[in-house]
Amino acid sequence: MKIAFPLLSIENHGGTRDIIEVANYLAKKTHKVILYAPFDRINTHYYVSNKVKIQPVPTSGKTRWGQFKTLLWYILNLKNSDLYVANFFPTFYPIFIRSLTKHSKFVYFVQDIEYKFVKLPLNIFALFTYILPSKKIALSHFIKQKIGDRDTEVALPGVSETFLKLPLKKRDFNNNPLVIGHIIRKEPLKNSKLFLKAIPELLKMGYRVRVVGDSATVIHLKKLYPKELTALPYADSNTLCTEFYDKIDIFVHTSITEGFGLPPLEAMARGCAVLLTHSGGVNEYAKDKINAIFIDKEDPADMVLKIAGLDRKRELLKKLSDNAIKTAHLYPIRNLGPAFEKALIKLKLLTKSK
Repeated sequence: MKIAFPLLSIENHGGTRDIIEVANYLAKKTHKVILYAPFDRINTHYYVSNKVKIQPVPTSGKTRWGQFKTLLWYILNLKNSDLYVANFFPTFYPIFIRSLTKHSKFVYFVQDIEYKFVKLPLNIFALFTYILPSKKIALSHFIKQKIGDRDTEVALPGVSETFLKLPLKKRDFNNNPLVIGHIIRKEPLKNSKLFLKAIPELLKMGYRVRVVGDSATVIHLKKLYPKELTALPYADSNTLCTEFYDKIDIFVHTSITEGFGLPPLEAMARGCAVLLTHSGGVNEYAKDKINAIFIDKEDPADMVLKIAGLDRKRELLKKLSDNAIKTAHLYPIRNLGPAFEKALIKLKLLTKSK
């Protein structure tokens, strides 16, 4: 079976990683799999099987106009396939149009609550992708609920093998000071401002802070606390493991809304105690006071107070860490491919192999 993924990028972010995982698995099952993407957006640090074909599209993908031309190219020039997979609301529309004109089969792989992440008028286009008739696979039960389509199938993502296989640092929560970590994201719904507001208080209380992301956001604090505050650039999974997760005790995730929420699960895999907000998708795996602690989405003082409380309950930190490691091993990324294939079969888009 020929399966095509028309994409706007196969560069480095979680959604692409999941697409590549699915593509590799389907190619392994003898399907002919093609990843389409603009020629200047095909560099990725994720492993792509040599059985998967990467087809560069002759348009730039680094500007809005370039992306629009890519979508137009997909409408006019995509080669016929047995099945198309859309993974983002802009790519939904070219595939939907082809389904009407060419009677082609397609599935919409919904990886997040997309209308929440874009402004007018784009959020209207994102919302309409859930209303227009299509067969859908959601990345979490939370996304399925938000879509409001009971016929949607679910294929859960998971932690990459890197986080599960690297030797795990022995956790000793009796050491002082505790190190608090956060991945800074610029998108408003990632709500990193909550953690940034808490950093001064955490440093004054004697904690150390380690962040990944744009160091410019903490440069003023770095001058005041050169030894206590460390800022790291974004990096590959190995570096993220060894230089970030394995060097912190507590990981803080602040999102307002998450389709699934992978970073807290990665932190769990490395034995961190995790503090996180009620953001929807994280409820797939996070259980309050069992393998994580929930914090207020708007009040940085709540975060600081709960970290201080954990400082006095080192045995609870150890319990959270032990349970977190067990939880993460229930969600390996290798389960995504089979789950996606099973969803395709249930949607009658794929025949069960003998």
